[in-house]
Amino acid sequence: MTLVDITIPGAPTAKGRARATRTGRMFTPSKTRDAESTLAGRALVELASVRDLLPLTGPLRMDVTFTLPVAASWSKKDRAAALTGTCHPTKKPDVDNLVKLTSDALNGVVWVDDAQLVQVMATKRYGSVPSTRIIVDVVGGAV
Repeated sequence: MTLVDITIPGAPTAKGRARATRTGRMFTPSKTRDAESTLAGRALVELASVRDLLPLTGPLRMDVTFTLPVAASWSKKDRAAALTGTCHPTKKPDVDNLVKLTSDALNGVVWVDDAQLVQVMATKRYGSVPSTRIIVDVVGGAV
């Protein structure tokens, strides 16, 4: 049973690596913090109708599709190949970093903690409209 099926508009952002100051203090880059905040906020708006069921508990499965924009500088032939799916995005951002930002951003919104994710299917593709589609199911069928 699908509990969450949302599409967040905009180009997907990858999780940035934690940085350290000269004194050794660790911090998350502002681009990552901003992207997580934006994703969480958009998810809250999209999920307003099921907000009373959230955050989900128990083991969860997430299927996420990251639709990346095609570079404007590409030739018509390369653009067509990307949009028909014959050319795949093998450059950055890495799919694992895209998943990490998404799963961290949805902590406390869709699920209590991303440690509940026991199955993750992630796809990175090109499209004319950049977005992130997130589908979440409970593993085992119980809510």
